[in-house]
Amino acid sequence: MRDYFFPPLVLPFFILLVLPFTIFFFVFVTSSVFQLVFGVGKTQALLIFLSIILGSFVNIPIYETTGERIVREYFLGFIYTVRKREKILIAVNLGGCILPSILAIKALFD
Repeated sequence: MRDYFFPPLVLPFFILLVLPFTIFFFVFVTSSVFQLVFGVGKTQALLIFLSIILGSFVNIPIYETTGERIVREYFLGFIYTVRKREKILIAVNLGGCILPSILAIKALFD
């Protein structure tokens, strides 16, 4: 028997009531912070915020190389060391690196 009680309506309650309020509050507080820091209007602040959020899905590849990874595999009591070649990709994130860097440079020179 379980020692805890999980009401079946907690997850729908969370999804329908708590999560939208949290997202709404976060978006408008963040846009007001952008208004104060960068001195822009509400629509521009919201556009900056949404471009950072949507830009976080975009990675821009910078450099690509191959590397080796040593993997130990266990089979029938024996340990085998296998070297595997892998592709290593160095990339920067648009919403996490490039746009905040541009905004920081803008704030630095204003």
